[in-house]
Amino acid sequence: MTDSFIGAAIGSPVPTKAGIGLRAQHHLTVLSDSPAAAWFEAHTENYFADGGAHVDALTRIRANYPLSLHGVGLSLGSADPLDVLHLSARIAQAQDFLGRRILIENVSSYLQFECSRMPEWEFVAGVAAESGCGILLDLNNIYVAARNFGFEAQRYLDAIDPGAVQEIHLAGHSAVAFEGQELLIDTHGTPVCDAVWSLYRTALRRFGDVPTLIEWDTDIPALEVLMAEAAKADAVGAEAHALAA
Repeated sequence: MTDSFIGAAIGSPVPTKAGIGLRAQHHLTVLSDSPAAAWFEAHTENYFADGGAHVDALTRIRANYPLSLHGVGLSLGSADPLDVLHLSARIAQAQDFLGRRILIENVSSYLQFECSRMPEWEFVAGVAAESGCGILLDLNNIYVAARNFGFEAQRYLDAIDPGAVQEIHLAGHSAVAFEGQELLIDTHGTPVCDAVWSLYRTALRRFGDVPTLIEWDTDIPALEVLMAEAAKADAVGAEAHALAA
């Protein structure tokens, strides 16, 4: 599991619109052009330094845009030392230390354990309920796992408490051949596919308006491409809102 907590520029909470991941190659463009991005997400580990160009850029960008911080290094899911309560206890400890609620993200997976006693969606929902954390629901990860393991993505959505979902991620994936079968890999290096957009429409009906992030971490395109994906997410959100009205 990865973890996230939402921060904001002064007086600017993260809006229930689509934001984009902030990457170093776009720092100067954001600072010089001030694009009409709703908000940015930054990977915290990329800015663990005492000053420097990247930290300075993040500080300046945060002054003008809402910001969500996304960490992948807290080891919230570590099972060492062995403790049957390790996951929810670690999350509670992290939240107590930070003084704020964090969100845990469902990850993409490519194998299943024979000893597993519950499906992933029950585990994620249970951890959130036990620890009091929120959920960052990655729809591409759900779609990838559903295709790889042969379950219905709708079952995953139905198991998650709508009140727990505080952010949604959208991303792309790739397909490879593995042992004579197609295996989907969560690459974050392509546009969001039609099937994930369809799943997003379904998720919006269940979870309502929450901040949505366009993730793109490999083969990163120009900022305009990311902005176009975010605009599409906003259009899908507006369509879902109109149908619900």
